[in-house]
Amino acid sequence: MEYEQIIEEIKKNLTGDPAHDIPYLREQAEANKGNKPLLREIGRLMYSALDDETREKFDNALKGDLAKLDEKLAAIRKKYSEGKVEEALADIEEPSKYCDSVFNDNTDGTYKYFYEPMEHVLYDHFFKPDRTVRDCPSFKPETYFMHGVILVELRRLEEARKVLEKAIAISPTHAQIRFEYAETFKMEGRLDEFLKETTETQKYSIRPTDLARFYRDMGFYFSEKEMWSEAATMYVISHQYDPESKAMAHEMMYIFTKSNGKAKPLNEKQPEKLGKKYGFEVGHHSAVPALACVVGQRCVESKMFDGAKYFMTIAYDLMKDERIKALIDSFPAPYGANE
Repeated sequence: MEYEQIIEEIKKNLTGDPAHDIPYLREQAEANKGNKPLLREIGRLMYSALDDETREKFDNALKGDLAKLDEKLAAIRKKYSEGKVEEALADIEEPSKYCDSVFNDNTDGTYKYFYEPMEHVLYDHFFKPDRTVRDCPSFKPETYFMHGVILVELRRLEEARKVLEKAIAISPTHAQIRFEYAETFKMEGRLDEFLKETTETQKYSIRPTDLARFYRDMGFYFSEKEMWSEAATMYVISHQYDPESKAMAHEMMYIFTKSNGKAKPLNEKQPEKLGKKYGFEVGHHSAVPALACVVGQRCVESKMFDGAKYFMTIAYDLMKDERIKALIDSFPAPYGANE
């Protein structure tokens, strides 16, 4: 019997009385214990069948478990930052296995976590999902991301990729996870794969600092190819997005030395031709501010000015268009802001 038919049959036998429905659903879970998608749906039905008091107890217990997991992740991050990398790895393996067992995709939906609203907008635009998107708690991609970072630090790169791929599956438009994934190929000198993954990150670079890293990584790629003028151009563009970074001076000196002083940044239309050849847009990816403006304008029309400011600020920070800044400045102040 097909998944949909089984679920419909189960739903027909529900009465709305927890005394009947909970035991019945437990029987169905036991009968279908080898079918994970069915078990997940039966679990949702069982949760819905709980009375208010029991559901509240369940929610509180889950919140307690998640709080403990957050504390554990914070302790792992601290150990990593202190250089206790092996200890951090040992501590994160259990949470990572736990993440494997919860909030997995099923036949009628897919679990995703977006670190901020713009990432969801980009997901809808670039991935065009045809399945219901369900909210996944942040601990799952964060655990995988931290696990991957630790493995990268230990140069266990194949393992790191497998874990980071899990993080990307849940948070596919989060630039930092994708940068870390690309880093694994960089460290192995697999430049073709590094280029492919790096150019992909530009679509999800919604902050100037994200773009700065994107161009630094492109600069590294061209340096490794001994394309010195192209590399210099990437570092110059990177510096425009992150003037505080000290990477440009160091890298430009390296390029100048390796090229015997001959490397100069490309001029006029040369960077655009380079972008077309290697699969990136000069500056920001055009879709990012365009989408931010569209969604921001919808927020304006609905008088959701906090949302409008959020999206319009993303567009302004990338484009520095004074018309966008004037629009942002025209929004009313949040209620109580001047009290």
